[in-house]
Order: sequence, then structure tokens, then C-alpha cells
Amino acid sequence: MDEMQERDCNITLDFHSKSAKNGHFGSSTDYIAAEHRVVRRTWGARRRFYDLLPPKMLPTTIEYMDIPEEITSEREIRAYLRSHRGQWTLLSREVPVIPRKKISWSVFAAVLCACSLWLLFVIDYWNNATAYISSFPWHLHAYTQYTNASYLISAGLPLTTFFLLCVLPDAMGRMFSKYNRWNKWYIAIAAILLTVQTALMLASSRFYVETGIAELLFGYHYHITLRKMTEWYIRSIPVVLGLSVLVWLFGILASLHRMNRPVRHDTCKQTVETGIWCVVLTVILSLGSIMILNLLAAMNHSGAAANVTAFASHIARNRKETMISLISAPLVEEIAFRGVICKWLKKTSNSWIAVVISAVFFGLWHRNLGQFSYTFVWGTLFGFICLRSGTVIWPVMMHFFSNLLSVLAHSNSNACILGAWPAFVGIRVWIQQWSIPATILGLVFMVAVTLCICIRISRITK
Repeated sequence: MDEMQERDCNITLDFHSKSAKNGHFGSSTDYIAAEHRVVRRTWGARRRFYDLLPPKMLPTTIEYMDIPEEITSEREIRAYLRSHRGQWTLLSREVPVIPRKKISWSVFAAVLCACSLWLLFVIDYWNNATAYISSFPWHLHAYTQYTNASYLISAGLPLTTFFLLCVLPDAMGRMFSKYNRWNKWYIAIAAILLTVQTALMLASSRFYVETGIAELLFGYHYHITLRKMTEWYIRSIPVVLGLSVLVWLFGILASLHRMNRPVRHDTCKQTVETGIWCVVLTVILSLGSIMILNLLAAMNHSGAAANVTAFASHIARNRKETMISLISAPLVEEIAFRGVICKWLKKTSNSWIAVVISAVFFGLWHRNLGQFSYTFVWGTLFGFICLRSGTVIWPVMMHFFSNLLSVLAHSNSNACILGAWPAFVGIRVWIQQWSIPATILGLVFMVAVTLCICIRISRITK
């Protein structure tokens, strides 16, 4: 193949095929015609084993086909290849040795410490959210009530990180084929913006005041400066969200414009099948959550289970809490824990470490034993599906449906926002009346079905 490339190649055939060079499953093929011979080089890339590998590290197959001398134009060569598809002769086949990924423990520890510090800020902020909001100026207080900023403040930094390190580089790569997403200048600018965002985030907490940094930097009237910084931080969150959506849409439109080929039916079928299995898995997770709370109540933790039920009933009756549960929570939490924490821990360690740690953080985010008992399981499965599919869309959808089922299962009167749903409420009450042996058997069955569904999803997204 190298000798063929060194010669003067008068024709390069660009056939449309799925690209494996960017880590997508499928294959990428080059056709080079020279001296009445066409050489075909194919890189095969199964997503499970060759994800995010450069073309030189993919298994390569080189074949050739001789063509008659009277065929000279590109159009004639294309027609001849289509009519003689099965007459390729194998020249060589190379299967590379993929080096085992080494865990960078120093980088892993740095990422883990950053995520832990952010989680500590979230827990501290949520425990004192009422005091923070009441200290805001009147116009900012109204703004927070309108935009649910009391919820978004805790996730502003992960949203900015996801935009700068995931959404924007991916969109630029879709719009410009020669764009280098890890340009040193871009990394420097992203680091500066994240540092500023972190400084503004800490201004909305008690960090500056209790450490004495506020009075040292801003003088005796540091409260005015901290309020201004908090206002800038809150107003930056909707801006980052809006830019993320616009840039993502531009990237999708640019990739569709450059694709110039119809969508494959098998890809659509895989997407539909994955969505169906994700919905089924969400229903199983919701039923399993009720059984886990039953076990907690049987283990002298009835208060934790009762707190979860009371909190869910409060959400079902409060319009603002319902909107947060169905819209803000799936988007913000999945972007934070799966789009940022899980994916970045995977880059510095292996997949299972990243999935488990992000699931632990996801459970601690809810700050009570009752919700931690089942949100840890949810976070593990969400992380698995996110890494297998390569997108946070499926975890966001599953999170939305699980919260929707929880709201419906606690909508026992017309006073609830979504009205009364006696069928869902009846299923919840029926499972709560199960005995301990029946609950354990039900959990074993749910685990078996969940494993089967995960294996199926793994095969679909391979």
C-alpha cells in the first residue's frame, strides 16, 4: 500500500462510508487507483474494543483489483467496481496490538479532589440555601425565584465545564474538519474561564467570609462585592445553558450538511430499540426503588423511607418542585455526574471506577440515606449506559421518566399538579405492603432482568 501511495495516483475515490477514525463503530475505506489497479484499504472499528483509537491502531485490511486498460475515468472505475464487487484479492491483513490503558493516578487524584470539593460546596450550599437567597438584593431574589437559580447555582460549574470541554470542541470538530480540539490556547482560555467561574461560585458560599479572604481582598465592605459576584455567577448560568444549546444545534446542522448521505435504517432501528429498552429499564428501576425502601423500613430505618415518601408527595403537590424534578434535575444532574464527572474520571482510570465513583457522588448529592440507597443503583446504570452509548441523552431520558413515575406514584388527589393517578398510586401502595421475603425475591428478579437488559443494550450499542 505504501508503494502505491508513493507513485503518482491519478484518481482518489471517495466512497461514502461510516467513519471509524473518530471512534464510531463501522468501517472507513480508502480507494486509490493507479496504473490500472485499484487498492482498497479498510479500517474495521468495533466500538467495544477500538473506541477512540487513531486509524493506525485499527485492524487494517488491504485488497486490490485489476481493471482493464481502456477504463481511465473516475466514473468508469466506479461503475467497474460496482459490477465486480466480489473480485477483490487480499493483499495483507494487519491486526494491531492494542496497548493496555495505564491509569494516571496523579491526574485521577486531581480530578477526584476537584469533584469532591465541588460536592462539598453543593452540600453546604443546599443546607444553607434559604439563608443565601434571603441575603440577595430584592431584584436578584426575584430573579432566583423565576429561574430556579437556587437549584442551578450548585451545578453552574459542571455546566460550564461540560460546555467548554465537551459541547464546544465537539461542535467545532463537526463544523471544521481540521479543528484541533486540544489546542493549547483553547485549553488555557478554558482554564481561565473555569477559574473565574469557580471564584464566582465560592462567592455565593461562606468560604470567603469564614477563611478571612473576603475582608483581606475586598476590605471592610466586602458584603457588597460578594453580592455582586454572586449576581454575576447566577446570571452566567442561563447564558451558559443557552450557548450550549445553540452551539450543539449548529454542530448537528453542520454535520448533517457535510454528511451528504441518507440516514441508515439499521442505525434508526438500533436507536429505537435502545430507547425502548431504556424505558423498560426505567420502569424496573422505579419498582426496585420501592422494594429497597421496604428493606430500609424493615432494617429500623423507617424514618428514612418515610422522609422519601413525604418528599415525593411534596413534589407532586408543588408546581415549582415538579418542574425542577422533571426538567432541571434530569438535565443538570446527568450533565454534571455523567457528562463531566463520569467521562473525565474514565479518561484517567478505567470505566468501572468512573461509573462507581460518579454513582457515589450522585447518591451523596441527595443528602439522605433513603434516596442514596437507590440513587446509587440508578447512577451506576446511568453511567454504564452513558459510556456504552457515548451520549448523555439516554441517561437524561431515563432520569426524566423515573422522576415522572415517582410523581405519578404519589399523585393521590386532584390537588396534585398532574392530577390523580390511582393506578400508579395503587401499585406503589401494593408493593409497600409486601413481606420481607417477597421483597427480597422481587429484588432478585429485578436484578436478573436488569442484567439481561444491560447485556442487550451493550450488544446494541457495540
